[in-house]
Amino acid sequence: MRLNRLLFFCLIAITVAPPLLAQSPSDVKVNQLKPPTTSQADADTTPALVRWMFYKSDRNIQVVVPVVAADHNSGLTTGIMPIWVTQKKNSDDIKSIQAPSMTYNQYFGWEATYRYYYFPTSNASFTAIGTAGKYENEALLEYKDTHIKNTNADVDFRLHKNVDASGRFFGIGAASAL
Repeated sequence: MRLNRLLFFCLIAITVAPPLLAQSPSDVKVNQLKPPTTSQADADTTPALVRWMFYKSDRNIQVVVPVVAADHNSGLTTGIMPIWVTQKKNSDDIKSIQAPSMTYNQYFGWEATYRYYYFPTSNASFTAIGTAGKYENEALLEYKDTHIKNTNADVDFRLHKNVDASGRFFGIGAASAL
């Protein structure tokens, strides 16, 4: 458990520290506080780790993020999640998001999850999530539309199966001794 916490804090330090340590306060001069010129903006001073985590192309964005979750029932879970965001053509609206992840927990082992979010219109969304692990599994399909065929009618369809291995028991009411 201590090793997982140490790795977590090292990951945070590697992600946050380089931009903060790039310049010491004594190196900053008053004239450097002006907006950068074009030649200064072109020089990429972004740390390599941050450049690796974020990538933007014409209509797509890719972000790779660490996964860290702590729960008193299941302990520490760590992993990685790449996220791909696609924009609609001729619009700044999001078309879809894909977010697979691979996580590890000392009690439940390795777990793979795939998340897909699709936005056919500004009022509708489709979600599909699948998780496979040794002890935990999940399948989710969901469709929401707040204005069916430009009317005030709504539809919300959800099909969900979830097997959660981290048991929780909160007692049998307010007077419970448990």
